[in-house]
Amino acid sequence: MDAAGHRRLLRLLDAQNALLAESKLMSFTAGFKLAWGMAKELEADGFYSFEWEEEEHICRPAEQVDA
Repeated sequence: MDAAGHRRLLRLLDAQNALLAESKLMSFTAGFKLAWGMAKELEADGFYSFEWEEEEHICRPAEQVDA
C-alpha cells in the first residue's frame, strides 16, 4: 500500500471511529430521555410503593368481606 492509500485508510478509520462515538452518545441521550420521561410519568401518578401495594392487596379482600 502506498502512502496515499495509507493516509486514506487512516482517514476512513478516523471517520468510522467518530461515527461510532457519535452513535454511542446519541444512544445514551435517547435512553436518558426515555428514562426521564418515564420517571416524570410515574411522578405524575404518584411514586410507587411496594408497601402500599401489599397493604392494598391484603386489605381489599378484607374490606369486601366486611361490606
